[in-house]
Amino acid sequence: YEYGTIWRIIKDYRIDVGTVSGKFIAREFPNWDDSNSLPHKLGSVSVQKGNESGYGFVIQPSENQNSPLQSTNVVVGEVVEGLDTVAKLNDTPVVTSSK
Repeated sequence: YEYGTIWRIIKDYRIDVGTVSGKFIAREFPNWDDSNSLPHKLGSVSVQKGNESGYGFVIQPSENQNSPLQSTNVVVGEVVEGLDTVAKLNDTPVVTSSK
């Protein structure tokens, strides 16, 4: 998403992106308590359940359908183009304390 800042990468588990700002203005704060049948898979975009998460989102960079995100996050979309960029981000070296 344009204007989103990646602040944490945990290889093969999650890419955390901060709140999108600039182009979008939330009129009403969502509450993501619901769940749905959308699977956590390569390229899924999810948000933390509840409304205390700061409204950032997570991109799943691997094909792990038994992801721990299944219990804490709800899928709201998926990456439709740019999975090569997701793969490059997933392979980006990070400082261990950033995990």
